Amino acid sequence: MLTVTWLHRITSVSVTFSTGTSACSSAGNAMTITFYSPSGDVPLLSISAATLTHSTATVTTNVVQTTQGTKEDTICNNRGRCDEDTGTCICSLYHASSNGLGDFGVLDDCGAVDSFMTHGEL
Repeated sequence: MLTVTWLHRITSVSVTFSTGTSACSSAGNAMTITFYSPSGDVPLLSISAATLTHSTATVTTNVVQTTQGTKEDTICNNRGRCDEDTGTCICSLYHASSNGLGDFGVLDDCGAVDSFMTHGEL
């Protein structure tokens, strides 16, 4: 069982397998889990091997961090101010809502750079 102690903060993630489309196989399989948002460093996953079984193979698990998150998780990405009445960001000049990867999106986080000021507040 994969557990993340602060799962509610994970908003964008991808999971890929070295072989096939499922986590388990008798030959073994590696899963790569990539967290896109939040973009800061997230805790390592913990796996409880006691809850995993396979009919013909011994279950082994290993968790390895391949890339450490380097971005800071701050209110409105330090590129705007939070409207505490609505809980939304009011972005500063040249910043807008992003998709969590730096492009325009709906996260309401001021994480996108808008050099032509087509979004945000003057």
